[in-house]
Amino acid sequence: MTIHTHQTAPTQFVEAKGIRFAYRRFGKASGVPLVFNMHFTGTMDHWDPLVTDGFAKDREVILFDNAGISSSSGEVPTSVEGMAADAVAFIKALGPSQVDVLGFSLGGLVAQELTLVAPELVRRLVLVGTGPRSGESMASLTPEAQKIFGATYDPPDHLWLGVFFTPSEASPVHRLGGYVEVCSDLLDRQQRPVPGLIRPSKPRVGGSTPSRRATQRGALGCRLQRSRAPSSPARTQVGFRASDPAE
Repeated sequence: MTIHTHQTAPTQFVEAKGIRFAYRRFGKASGVPLVFNMHFTGTMDHWDPLVTDGFAKDREVILFDNAGISSSSGEVPTSVEGMAADAVAFIKALGPSQVDVLGFSLGGLVAQELTLVAPELVRRLVLVGTGPRSGESMASLTPEAQKIFGATYDPPDHLWLGVFFTPSEASPVHRLGGYVEVCSDLLDRQQRPVPGLIRPSKPRVGGSTPSRRATQRGALGCRLQRSRAPSSPARTQVGFRASDPAE
């Protein structure tokens, strides 16, 4: 039996709620799988292989594009609650009785809501670079962020040049090097044939358009109204400090 890695895992599809979800699963196929929820504007191609393959050494990892993102069909929900509902439908369609859930940034908000609405499904919750709810004016962004996220990019991943690098005179060399490093895996996925690999007829690696970004920003602006906290043990990772979950 072939054990896939981040680079070799085939894209597969599962249907739920009339949505065709794109996903990849790899690693040690035993125990409780770890489901990753991506950040604002990202797709499953934007996870760092050093992170995902690190987890996959000891357990199964599942990456997916939520509704309306990249190779998944459907429309991007206008609320975090809607995104969480789609994520729950995706996980249930795959069939595991329980999962551990990791959420990064916007994905962290989705992961928390997912845990609230389907606590029986989530064994452990891992929150990375996120918070209990979105901040004030998250939907409108700063003027600088509005300019970056409101533009159209060709190819779509040129968005990340403005996100991660400054427009200083010294920056272009570093921008190019950083861009090549960040996107090398995305380019390899399009160009390298893998036996039995399932891919969309027209790869949509970037998956981020101004309209999709605007919808996600709107969802960030809908502050979640919660009367309780998730019951699943949670690990919170922000920067280099972490608090361990209670057993």
